[in-house]
Amino acid sequence: MKMIKKESALINLKAWRSAAVVADYAGSTGLQPAEIAILSRIRDAFRHKRILDIGIGGSRTTAALLDISTNYVGIDFSPEMIAASRHRYPYVSFEVCDAREMSRFHDRSFDMVMFSYNGIDSVGHSDRLQILREIYRVLAYSGTLVFSSHNRRGLTRRPWTRYYIYRKTNPLSHPRQFLRLFVEEFIPDCAGHLRNRWQEIRSNEFAIINDEAHHFSLLTYYITIEAQIDQAQKIGFQDIEAIDLDGNWILHEDYVTCRDPWVYYMCHKTADGVAPSAG
Repeated sequence: MKMIKKESALINLKAWRSAAVVADYAGSTGLQPAEIAILSRIRDAFRHKRILDIGIGGSRTTAALLDISTNYVGIDFSPEMIAASRHRYPYVSFEVCDAREMSRFHDRSFDMVMFSYNGIDSVGHSDRLQILREIYRVLAYSGTLVFSSHNRRGLTRRPWTRYYIYRKTNPLSHPRQFLRLFVEEFIPDCAGHLRNRWQEIRSNEFAIINDEAHHFSLLTYYITIEAQIDQAQKIGFQDIEAIDLDGNWILHEDYVTCRDPWVYYMCHKTADGVAPSAG
């Protein structure tokens, strides 16, 4: 009997609303090297302009974006994440909003959109395309989108390999530690993976994989750099650049050799909003 695939967003939202995950994200601070490199490059261009921060989680990126412009709105589809962000920044504009449907925002409402920490990977393929279309709609002419996504060429591990490779605990020399890790990590990892691995999808363009995050509770979208650039171009974005986790701009000839677990992208909307025709 063929199992029915569940919607990735529904499975993932359950994790993003859990108290343990919210607490984890609420304590997150600081930017990644790639984010620092990108924001340093575009800071002056978007000084005092309109910024939309999607998938804010615990508002890790809020301070850095407010330093560019106080004309800022942060959204997340998890009410619990928004509550945590409001507690952290009580005077900042945060809203519960699903990036797949942002009708509350008019066309060309923002000059810059940021969707960090692979938030766009929390939904399935058709929803992902809808999010990119919605971002393109609310983005002003000459606007910029910055987002990150899991690299399909990056390494993923199943629960048993994560346990032995990352922990390397010898059960004979450290029995108590081994037992604690077995109960607190290995068993939840295996339970999550056995529950969700049947929902995995693999195609030529992308893969949806039940990876190790949050005890294998998520279904995560993976895509190669070339496929992601092509996907964004079909939406209408131009001059798309890829940046590795160390903050280096990735050359075209290095796309296939990049093994970073995820990659940042900087995409632009043309001055008239019309993408050049193919050919």
